[in-house]
Amino acid sequence: MMFGGPGHFRGRALIPEPTKLDRSNLPVLKRLLPYAKPYQGKLLLSVAFLLGASLGGVSGPFILGFAIDRFIRSGNARGLALAGIAYLLVSALTWVFSYLQTYLTSQAGHSMIADLRQDLFEHIERLAMKVLDEEETGALMSRVTSDIDSISQVVSMGITSVLSDIVVIVGIVVLLFTMNVKLAMISVAVVPLLAIVTALLQGRMQTAFHKVRRTVAEVNANLEETLSGMKVIQSFNREEDSMSRFQEINASTVQANLQAVRTFAVFFPAVDLIGALATAGIVLVGGNSIIHGEIEVGAFAAFLSYVTRFFMPIREISQIYNMLLAAMVSVQRVFQLMDEPRERPGGIEIGRVKGHVRFENVSFAYEEGHPVLSGISMDIPAGQMVALVGPTGAGKTSIINLLTGMYQPDSGKITIDGTDISRISLESLRRNIGVVLQDNFVFAGTIMDNLRYGRPDASLAEVQKVAEAAGADQFISRMPDGYMTLIGERGAGISVGQKQLIALARALLIDPPILVLDEATSNVDPYTELLIQQAIEKLLGGRTAIVIAHRLSTVQRANNIFVIQEGRVVESGTHEQLLALGGAYRSLYEKQFG
Repeated sequence: MMFGGPGHFRGRALIPEPTKLDRSNLPVLKRLLPYAKPYQGKLLLSVAFLLGASLGGVSGPFILGFAIDRFIRSGNARGLALAGIAYLLVSALTWVFSYLQTYLTSQAGHSMIADLRQDLFEHIERLAMKVLDEEETGALMSRVTSDIDSISQVVSMGITSVLSDIVVIVGIVVLLFTMNVKLAMISVAVVPLLAIVTALLQGRMQTAFHKVRRTVAEVNANLEETLSGMKVIQSFNREEDSMSRFQEINASTVQANLQAVRTFAVFFPAVDLIGALATAGIVLVGGNSIIHGEIEVGAFAAFLSYVTRFFMPIREISQIYNMLLAAMVSVQRVFQLMDEPRERPGGIEIGRVKGHVRFENVSFAYEEGHPVLSGISMDIPAGQMVALVGPTGAGKTSIINLLTGMYQPDSGKITIDGTDISRISLESLRRNIGVVLQDNFVFAGTIMDNLRYGRPDASLAEVQKVAEAAGADQFISRMPDGYMTLIGERGAGISVGQKQLIALARALLIDPPILVLDEATSNVDPYTELLIQQAIEKLLGGRTAIVIAHRLSTVQRANNIFVIQEGRVVESGTHEQLLALGGAYRSLYEKQFG
């Protein structure tokens, strides 16, 4: 994501994991409300259907009880048939209402989640480079995938299910007290026991969900790293070690899930046991009431059916509550990421610059207390080629990171044509700078797609002209489908040198007044290096070029060479001047050429 930089940070997450879920965390759920607003019409209609389905559901036992006491005992076949028809009609209407409610809720819920996922993805694309450098890719992926899926379960089904269950519970309670106060009191007497069990197990469930989410993120991070580094793993015969690391993380995921399962294994049977306790009490008291003629058989059967249905939504609410806890953890994780700083916004729009670049006493550190650049000052006139040379880790790539706006200087300023780049919009700034890296990223797709990545509207003729100038047309024309040849992920199917030529042509297609070549020839064979050097010489006319190179043969024609050591400019001048000076540059030159 960046042009080199603080590799020692990788693996230490910058974004903190939620450690505790309590009432102070509940307001984060309010941040989901704006995503519901565009679909409020469907949601309100869904609630109306939900009420209809819930009321239809609680009317069934009443109809059956009425049929037993009024028609079966009296032998009224016609009345019994009418009761049966009424029961079927109510059931059919309840099914229709349930279908419409489920469909509308799912449609609105999945649309909300799609909007949230889109916003999260767009935010990740605009995150400050410091966040992207320090957060593991797999951990970021888990927030876009598993965390969003967890929220989706609650938003698309959980919330309306809770509303439906609450309506059913309230309706049943009203009916129970209407039918028999004494039996109704027995039914609701066990509710405090349910509350106590929930309160006792809530903390364990929260801890379990946090561990599950964290271990899922660790699995994703390890998988992404392993797949990206598979060639290195196989080259050094480290497959067993890699499998052991994954097995350890995988075992942690199993243990986290088992902790959650153990909690559920206690919770749900406890709910069923409490429900059975209430049912036993009702059978005992209600049976005696039938014996003494205090209640009719049909009414008691209806009452017992309502009691059974009373505990079903309570059990569902308990299950959805656990789902809600998991979703709240995910909501926290998602919005923590969305609260991370983005790249600096705004700035003035500029047209095509001339390319006069100045660094004025610039200092910078990736981590406070560990400076990478200290008092860098350079003047690069428009249209000139300058080179940055020096040992690995001297700060050369960090200079480019600052120039392209990936990071901001801690002090000093960088100007282009006299304008401080901190005042220029990043889009406008980067439109004027073409970058070719040491390890260029090539996307899965056609060669044409990759060449036109910076200018999707470029014509075939424009693409071919640039590819010919960059020396890429030679190998592209030999490909099976030419410019429309498909290449795999990360450029599978083409060589490192061919990727480099594509990257050079891609950068030149946007016709940048400033061109940055960061070790553009270090990973290629001598023939490809010659092609790149010839292309650069042809295409640099009128452009400002900043070349970073370890091979001093590639920078000898530079108008000015800056020697960087330990984050400082220790020498500058032409190749001949620096050799005559007999300092750091001459030492580098003699190490390479003897």
